[in-house]
Amino acid sequence: MRAVIFSGGEIGDGTFYTKREGDYIICADSGYGYCSAFDITPDILIGDFDSLSDYEFENIIRYKKEKDETDTLLAVNLALEKGYKDIVIYGALGGREDHSIANIYLLKKIVDSGAEGIIEGGKNRIMLINKSTKIKRGNLKYLSVIPLFGGAEGVTLHGVKYPLENYEMAADDTIGVSNEIVSDCGEITVEKGYLLIIMSSD
Repeated sequence: MRAVIFSGGEIGDGTFYTKREGDYIICADSGYGYCSAFDITPDILIGDFDSLSDYEFENIIRYKKEKDETDTLLAVNLALEKGYKDIVIYGALGGREDHSIANIYLLKKIVDSGAEGIIEGGKNRIMLINKSTKIKRGNLKYLSVIPLFGGAEGVTLHGVKYPLENYEMAADDTIGVSNEIVSDCGEITVEKGYLLIIMSSD
């Protein structure tokens, strides 16, 4: 089972999301507007509702507007508290760049909690790893591997157009940008540090 968070950034035309049995759907503030527009029934709403004025829903966790956490962070915290190990966030990108960057950094909180997090942005899929992972080729052509929170050691890329073997990637290294998965799946390993994985359609 997974937790699916709808935030208030850009989402698209609604064809992005296919409900799975057992999905726990959390709307972070104005993310509820997307669920309403696309006929998706959430399980809970959370946030300060400073950007959502017209809503009718029973299961709401309301916070004061003067708070330290973003609404998306509150939604991630809720998912982790409920024990979800698979967290997908829609609407985390686009709009205000400060929120987009903060949402990408939230992936570290998810990873450090022992869970897996993915930001689905339509043309982009973003995740953060600190261990080995396999990624199916799918319909997203490009694969970029970028060190985050400092450099990364023991970076190995297999099943890609430009492989790497036990590479030490500095914090400002761009060698991992714009690669491509050429096998059924690509395998990415990092021995020390964090890698931001971005899959893009163009």
